[in-house]
Amino acid sequence: MKKMKILLAASVLFSTLIVGPSIAIASEPSIEDSQISTFKPIIEWRFKLINGILHKRQYNHSKQQWLGEWVRV
Repeated sequence: MKKMKILLAASVLFSTLIVGPSIAIASEPSIEDSQISTFKPIIEWRFKLINGILHKRQYNHSKQQWLGEWVRV
């Protein structure tokens, strides 16, 4: 009975070593390798008083340009 437990423990140990998860080592991409860089555009609302009435308009800081027209709030 003792031999059976030792044999069972040894087989479980060896099976986990052989079949266990493999470790994959991935290298980090270098700056020279990457050709595409994506960034989320930074867009915010800008507010302005026109003739005493509050208006809003979106501004894209990434491209430094206005989006749309002034809209009355």
